[in-house]
Amino acid sequence: MERPGAVERRARSLTGLPPRFRTLAGAAFLLALNASICRDLFVTEYTRHMGSIEGAYIGLSRYILQRPFEFGWFPLWYCGIPFQNAYPPLLHYVAAAAWAGGVSPALAYHAVAAVFYALGPVTIFVFAVALSGDRLASFSAAAGYSLISPSIFMAESVRAWAAPAWTPARLRSLVEYGDGPHVAALTLLPLALIALDRVWRNGGFARLYLAAVAAAAVVLTNWVGAFGLALAAASYILARSIEPGWPRRAAVLAASAVVAYALAAPWLPPSTVGRIRYNSQNVIGEYPFTWAHAACAVLLLLAGAGLRAALRRGGVSLVPRFASFFFLLTGAIVLTDSWFGLPLVPRPHRYHLEMEMAFCLLAAFIVTPFLARLRLRYKFVVAIVAIALAATQFGNYRLSARWMTETVDISGTFEYRASVWLQRNLSHARVFTSGSLQFWLNAFADTPQVGGGFAPGIANPQIPIVHFGVPWTVADSEASAMWLRLYGAQAVAVSGPGGRDAYKEAWRDPKKFDGVLPELWREGGDVIYAVPQRSSSLAHVVRPEHVAQRSPSHNADVEPVRALAAALEDPSLPEAAFAWEGPSRARIRATLLPSQLLFIQVSHHPGWSAFSGTAERAIRRDSLGFMIIEPDCVGDCEVTLRYDGGWESAFARTAFALALIGGLATFLTRLRRRG
Repeated sequence: MERPGAVERRARSLTGLPPRFRTLAGAAFLLALNASICRDLFVTEYTRHMGSIEGAYIGLSRYILQRPFEFGWFPLWYCGIPFQNAYPPLLHYVAAAAWAGGVSPALAYHAVAAVFYALGPVTIFVFAVALSGDRLASFSAAAGYSLISPSIFMAESVRAWAAPAWTPARLRSLVEYGDGPHVAALTLLPLALIALDRVWRNGGFARLYLAAVAAAAVVLTNWVGAFGLALAAASYILARSIEPGWPRRAAVLAASAVVAYALAAPWLPPSTVGRIRYNSQNVIGEYPFTWAHAACAVLLLLAGAGLRAALRRGGVSLVPRFASFFFLLTGAIVLTDSWFGLPLVPRPHRYHLEMEMAFCLLAAFIVTPFLARLRLRYKFVVAIVAIALAATQFGNYRLSARWMTETVDISGTFEYRASVWLQRNLSHARVFTSGSLQFWLNAFADTPQVGGGFAPGIANPQIPIVHFGVPWTVADSEASAMWLRLYGAQAVAVSGPGGRDAYKEAWRDPKKFDGVLPELWREGGDVIYAVPQRSSSLAHVVRPEHVAQRSPSHNADVEPVRALAAALEDPSLPEAAFAWEGPSRARIRATLLPSQLLFIQVSHHPGWSAFSGTAERAIRRDSLGFMIIEPDCVGDCEVTLRYDGGWESAFARTAFALALIGGLATFLTRLRRRG
């Protein structure tokens, strides 16, 4: 048997470089390679892809920079939502910090996204080296992830938008479809797995806490990436499950997950998680659970058991075991949808990036050992061919990247011009937008809207009915105008024939407001109409019989809201003044008679409280998802609305504080002991 360190010394003599330096050199090469591919993105403000959702992310970064510690109510989207429903905030805070350095919000977002893109293969390489020690296989996996998009060959659902085959699907997801948060989460995911591996190997609360921090960072970056982390953690535990004592160690990882959730809880409370889950299944698409899903779950369990038995008999090392389970789970999501049309989870094609990570790791750790057994001259031929293919593919990726990142003069786009006009003329009035304008409006303006940038975060379950229904219905101008008034919209933006909105096909009858609503602004087929109404306030005085008793099931179901719509235009009822005093506080003034109520066109949430003086007043949710306040006041009345998130928010903040204090105490104790 060789003495300890003999193999390492021989390897060093063959390469002339110490192992740690070779790891750093491989990481530096991968970073340079990927930074070269996306280098245009580091200096690009706006690309030509105005249909991308990245406009919403830029708007969030802009909002965060203006109010960096405002974690309460977010009034700009969907008639108001809790701030945590807008989007996991980590990437937007990083972009806001970059913006604070003097660059524009768009450039800050693109530069930060490019950094995460370039670091993605680096973290995969570091992860694989940390768990295996095999630098060649790890480098091959990361290089493959850098220069190949295998999901294009495996899934028609990916090939449909990412073709041709040499296209960088990961970069295309980031640039054309605004998937920057997902790409960032995938960059952080391998680091979280390294931290989990340290906990598994050595235990200790300090390592457990670091693993929790790393996991929380992924979760606070992107929802799809958070689920991808859950799949990766499950794959890691399954890969370790062939080892003795694994249940106890898995329980320690579960404890780490609890701490991770406590650290993320203020931004991901249970109600937000539940709302995102429901909206993802029912608002952005229909993904019901069927018997076919149950059958797939059973088949997946059987396949996992069979894979575990095969890996155990084969004596396979940790990384390929992990990659096998990770590919099984992610491949089942992507390929079951692509091959059989059965989505196991909402929007399954988005998990192709996780599948590619698993595939590249698995392929590299299977192929590399066989190549290592070849004679030297054959290794030389393989190396030459690999370098030639990599150089060719790098050229293809650069060509594709230059095409993807073509810039646009933002001042000439419809989205910018309409947003600036709304900011100047209707800055505090709620408007109804759709298509690409709803994504980009708040990147340039502080104008609140009925729509928004992240549909899974909608808190008011009635919003989708009107938000999707108004552009979808035809020849119903009066009914649509009624819905706009009910939801507090002072204007509506429509893109029709000749319009420049990236999603102008969203309006099936773009001319239905011609001659019905006054025209405020027009450029070609893009029009902004006023929605005349008795009061521009978001607060209205009504009587109990005006309140809708049931929720409308669709836009044509107007019977439940006829009385309320009439009350909003009834001159015999007093008007109510509504003024925001901050995102989470508003003041209402009205002259009231006995039994009169206040109808507030702000989405209801248990975190709202109403006060008349120091006395708290009752708030309830009406059938449109808005607030009804019982002011219990006669004559000149003033009501203050305050949002603090309620008991759930207090619980989440307490959990966060305890987790933070526990972690700090642990590290201070360790420092004291070392001192």
